[in-house]
Amino acid sequence: KVTFDLIKRDNLKPTEIKSNLNLVTSLDEVKITWTSSKPEVISNLGVVTRGTEDVEVILTAKLTHDDYEWKEVKITVKVLKVESDPEPEVIEKQLSEIHDVEFSVSPTFE
Repeated sequence: KVTFDLIKRDNLKPTEIKSNLNLVTSLDEVKITWTSSKPEVISNLGVVTRGTEDVEVILTAKLTHDDYEWKEVKITVKVLKVESDPEPEVIEKQLSEIHDVEFSVSPTFE
């Protein structure tokens, strides 16, 4: 079944898209072709480009089986704008990657 849970990747809610989606191209023996209502925000491959405003995007999945167009599914999502300040999780991750830093000071003589 083609639902948000199938394509969400790291995104928790369809109203809070912040990262790329997993627009699968097949499910069992069914071929899936995706079309985005705003390909500059979410490409037909699921690549998300966040801007300065929240944007609603309709993803349409066309399901075909043996060259027969079987069904069309629409999933509406909202891509959130880029925040000006980093999120606490991002700061924490960056800080956790800084370790074992050595400083040395050399005296200079004049």
